[in-house]
Amino acid sequence: MGSERDTDRDLYFTTETADQCFLDEFVTGLGAVVTGEISTAAELYNDIGALWYNVEKTIAGLKGADAHEPTEESSLVEDVRFAVESTLEQLWKTDPPVTKGRSLAGRRVPLKMRAIEAAYTKEHTKAQAATVAPPVAPAAAFEPSMGTFLDQAVARMNGAPLEPIPEEGPAKGSGKGQTPLPRAPEVSPQIAHAAARLLTPGPPPLRNSERWGSSIALHILQEKSSVMDWVVQLNLTGHNNREARTIARAVELGVSEYGAGYLASKAAEVQLRRLLAIMVAAQSGSTAEAWRGASQLEDLPGEGIGANLPAVVQKSLRESLKLEYQLEGLLAGKMPDKKK
Repeated sequence: MGSERDTDRDLYFTTETADQCFLDEFVTGLGAVVTGEISTAAELYNDIGALWYNVEKTIAGLKGADAHEPTEESSLVEDVRFAVESTLEQLWKTDPPVTKGRSLAGRRVPLKMRAIEAAYTKEHTKAQAATVAPPVAPAAAFEPSMGTFLDQAVARMNGAPLEPIPEEGPAKGSGKGQTPLPRAPEVSPQIAHAAARLLTPGPPPLRNSERWGSSIALHILQEKSSVMDWVVQLNLTGHNNREARTIARAVELGVSEYGAGYLASKAAEVQLRRLLAIMVAAQSGSTAEAWRGASQLEDLPGEGIGANLPAVVQKSLRESLKLEYQLEGLLAGKMPDKKK
């Protein structure tokens, strides 16, 4: 039965069960919504957003041979999103919904994915709010109350009061010196859900294969006791000063939260390269030519004519141009000087 699949309709998932869930939970529900009484576009968007969230939750709950298996480049969230968007685009292309209310009857409802996605996110937030712990009693005020600000905001949507969040100090280790332990801050389920695409497939790799971040950091911290002190002694002005101080602040906070290993991270690589480029450009007069040269130090592509060319192409082009100039000189009678 698993090998015989219905080919009369689009298939979005890797199992027949997942496709049937999408048909039953979303497509059938969508048909009932658009053929019913539509008073306003906002009402329709909210109903579709709820259908989207419910079908994603249902497909995510499939187990074993029935479960959908996303590819390495995708995720279940992205696959459901693609199926939803494709279905809606096809519906609006063939039979767009119209309002059926008393005052606005017969008006075509535009397809606004942003509004539908907002309704979907709202449904997800409401579902997560049910898992948030209720406010603690005053007698237990020394215990963590309701987590982060976003967690409290979710609880507020459910009617719980918004409590102040106590300031959090760095995690302490044991033993002499009480060295802070590297840790990642806790985030709400909403942020974790929204950041899924930053984890899978993730951002592009670093442009430069050679890592300079640790060397730049070592150079800075051997001159001054902190990154901020190093920036201050550069005596930068204007935009350069503000950007350099912002980068220094971010790097120091990264080290405070994650330990010295942060200086060898990819994030610090981008920040420290940019900081070095600001210093080089500023000391060269901050002219357009100075920035063009300094941009070659950064992880982002530079601003020169060959900045977007791969390194191997740049090398080949440089050798070809060098040979061409030499041949032109020979044909013009400009022989190179003989070595004595």
